[in-house]
Amino acid sequence: MTNKNNYLNFLKHINKVNKTDLFSNSGNLQPIAIKLTQGLDLVIHDYSFDRYYGAITFSDQVLRLDFSYNGSVNLIKNNQETIFLEPGFLKIAQSFDDNNHYSSVSGQYQGITLLINRQKVSDDFIRLVGNDQLIDSITKYYLSDQDYILIKTEFIERFFKDFEAVEVTNQLQFLRLKIAELLLYLNSDEAHEAILPKTYFPTRDIKKIYAIHGYLLNHIGEKLTLQQLARQYDIGQTTMQKLFKATYYQSIHSFLMSARLEYACALLKDSQASITFIANEVGYMNTSKFSAFFKKEKQMTPKMYRQLYKN
Repeated sequence: MTNKNNYLNFLKHINKVNKTDLFSNSGNLQPIAIKLTQGLDLVIHDYSFDRYYGAITFSDQVLRLDFSYNGSVNLIKNNQETIFLEPGFLKIAQSFDDNNHYSSVSGQYQGITLLINRQKVSDDFIRLVGNDQLIDSITKYYLSDQDYILIKTEFIERFFKDFEAVEVTNQLQFLRLKIAELLLYLNSDEAHEAILPKTYFPTRDIKKIYAIHGYLLNHIGEKLTLQQLARQYDIGQTTMQKLFKATYYQSIHSFLMSARLEYACALLKDSQASITFIANEVGYMNTSKFSAFFKKEKQMTPKMYRQLYKN
């Protein structure tokens, strides 16, 4: 989860004259739009809402890239919800009038939107990407037969961390260069292979999956069984496994192992806790088994990992 102060920090380095009224209608939401160059706008979202029903209208059809730093947003259609935006996901769409209905799982949302108008984007920006057909190619590849797609890769997560955190003297030029980098990446085979499926779930079930996800994070060191989880949240075990994987793109077991590894890494870097204590915190009563698991995932022992960051 991003720190709110960091998230909005780069605004201090952008001249106020670049802020623009981009939306002809945005309902009760008040996004901040910043013009980076002709045909290229950055929109900053930082607000609370439970359900949003109003339309957002742009002056022209644009290529729209959305990334969430904090807060999940679901698309509501026919009383069913599907994941529309989740932290770490990049959504690619083509927008003119957005009349969809949305819900916010946590009631809070922080994110950014990049709007690229191919017909108006400046020649200077086209020279940055080095290909005057790149934007058209991206639009055609991802959106030729879909209204939007989701992508999740390590590159995208690192990219948007840098995007919000790095401060330079000429912040506008830095952001333009970063967006050019992102577009070039989206034209790569790695990005093409990372498109995620879209699946609609009944509202009652997806809310249970969110609750299970949160429970796993809050009980990361406990021994949990699928039977216990299914019984606790009154959902069939097979349905739970299927919907969890469709929502978070990994099995419950894989998610829990990844979360335990991430937490162990954080404790090794940021605390003086013993390796035995850390092993217990992430569900391992046997330190040797924890060390073997850690080495398999990180190609080094917990002790080596801690020493690496101390140095």
